[in-house]
Amino acid sequence: MVRDETLTLPPFNDMNSRRLSKLNIAISLPPWLTDSPITCHIASATSRTFGRLISLENLPSSAYTAAGYELCRISYEAFGCDGPGRIMTLECDDYACVASITQTPLMRWFPNPITYSACAISRIQNLSAWIDSFVESQRPDHLMLVGGRTNDALVSDAVAKSHAASYLIHSSPSIPPKNMVAFGTAMAAKVAVESQIDDCTEPSRCLDIRRSADAIAGTPEMFRPDVWPAVHPAHIEL
Repeated sequence: MVRDETLTLPPFNDMNSRRLSKLNIAISLPPWLTDSPITCHIASATSRTFGRLISLENLPSSAYTAAGYELCRISYEAFGCDGPGRIMTLECDDYACVASITQTPLMRWFPNPITYSACAISRIQNLSAWIDSFVESQRPDHLMLVGGRTNDALVSDAVAKSHAASYLIHSSPSIPPKNMVAFGTAMAAKVAVESQIDDCTEPSRCLDIRRSADAIAGTPEMFRPDVWPAVHPAHIEL
């Protein structure tokens, strides 16, 4: 089912099997599937359909990646990277609002758990109280709105009247809120491919080359930003 449904979507529906086998894919899962056995089946089906499954993302990781936040997926000891802390998203569509939160640093080898709560749109008159309950229990550092109903007056008013208003940050105006998760997931895949995070070892000759260079030029000093996150969206061509 995963294969059949995926291959009906552009641009995959115009690709032959050879092209599909060359792709590197990341998937953003809804929070209620993150720790479910279904996740393993989705990951397996994706790996068989495409060349390589890079990562399984969630709502906060995708949204904040799209906005340019450094989530510290790799241990940058030189930078002392901790990330922006407890990152929360509120996604509203035609059926429900889902609040999700996870903690950075978001290490790839030890993914942090995600906590979530859902509220049916039919109960939107109680949205502020539901948001307050989630914020008080989870204590976020930042909140970002995503989804098709982000600009809905009822949602905006509910957030403004809730305790979450002081944590609200705005995403890039060039990325529509309904596209934030997809854009961030694609960016996470591209960064993972380019950074080669799974190359845990390298030939000894590479170490020898660096030692020789350091002996001549001195050990390089790594740049450390004053404040994390101190980055901008990197892959603007996506």
